[in-house]
Amino acid sequence: MKIPVPEESFFADSNIKEDLRLFLEQPSPQQLAPCPGCQQHTPDDCSSKCTDAAEALSIDPVLYPIEKNVVPLVYELMATQLIQTCWSCEGHMNENNTLWKLPQVCFYTASSAYVKLLCRHIALLNQHKCLKHPWHIVLSEFSMNSRLAYSIQPNLNDVNEPHLGLLQQDLNIIADDLNNKLKKYAKEFLEHP
Repeated sequence: MKIPVPEESFFADSNIKEDLRLFLEQPSPQQLAPCPGCQQHTPDDCSSKCTDAAEALSIDPVLYPIEKNVVPLVYELMATQLIQTCWSCEGHMNENNTLWKLPQVCFYTASSAYVKLLCRHIALLNQHKCLKHPWHIVLSEFSMNSRLAYSIQPNLNDVNEPHLGLLQQDLNIIADDLNNKLKKYAKEFLEHP
């Protein structure tokens, strides 16, 4: 079956090229701190390894600092300046030693083009077998308003016994240099739509 390419008028956000250009123009974390609660931005040391990152990334750092294993992914998403995280979890086991909460990061974005960039990143990691478990992006119920929210999470439909430690390693693999990789994909989409 051959699937036709939809006409441009089919898309509600038809300014995808402009959105991708805007994505490429965003300042780096060294130029603009991605953490909303950053008290002293040090350009040379700005990274997810900052000792204040878990608190500075959270809107309620006292009660809800970002959990250690998910800090790198939250940081990299926020570093884009156009993807805003709204909830995260590093994953948790229950008393029966089975997975109770999935590791995931929920986010808002101004354009579906940015979700497409993330989908490409996840698809390439899955395709190249870089991840221990398959991951995907889904619509999320964690939205606090009428805007669409998305979640990066493992796809455990065909996994009998997911291993939390391996899922947390996957979080770090997904996060590794994510902002720069998304900019690379944005350039590729602009050059070869």
